[in-house]
Amino acid sequence: EQGFGILKRFAMALIEKYHTEYFGAQAMRVGVLQFGNGVIMEDGSVSPAINVQPLTQHMELVKDSLEFLPYKKGFTNMAQAFALAETMYTQNGRKSAQSAILVITDGKPSFQFQTHEMVEQLDDKNVQRFFIVVHENGGDDLAQMQKWASVPWETNLIHVPGLEALEADLSVWTQ
Repeated sequence: EQGFGILKRFAMALIEKYHTEYFGAQAMRVGVLQFGNGVIMEDGSVSPAINVQPLTQHMELVKDSLEFLPYKKGFTNMAQAFALAETMYTQNGRKSAQSAILVITDGKPSFQFQTHEMVEQLDDKNVQRFFIVVHENGGDDLAQMQKWASVPWETNLIHVPGLEALEADLSVWTQ
């Protein structure tokens, strides 16, 4: 739960950097979805990710949704997060704008095959995928997320070497 609080503070600091208008014109919409609440349901399916804040240009709504985001116990249901992101784009995205998803995670991705399939679907729809992976040593999980990040992964994935490094100076990582 303490690690979730650090990630939440990071997301809130990061969202301060975003601007939804550029010279008076709408430049972007931002939404928030939560995963890491994974459980196996009675029917054998995995619990869905949570649409915390639909895509909006109102950053105060985004900030509030992050501030009051509750900690959920569960495994990292990243495939469900990607499925929900795709739904958010089809329901409320702008056809003339590039769709992108930023994944902030400190968890080990569960159900890698299903997650890979969802990444392929996003790739087929030209959805840009960015990752911020907060993990002390990375290893195989980091290598997997490098494959899931948009090409070239070197510009679309940031590895933060642990929660302590992130918490020590959020401003370094929000740049």
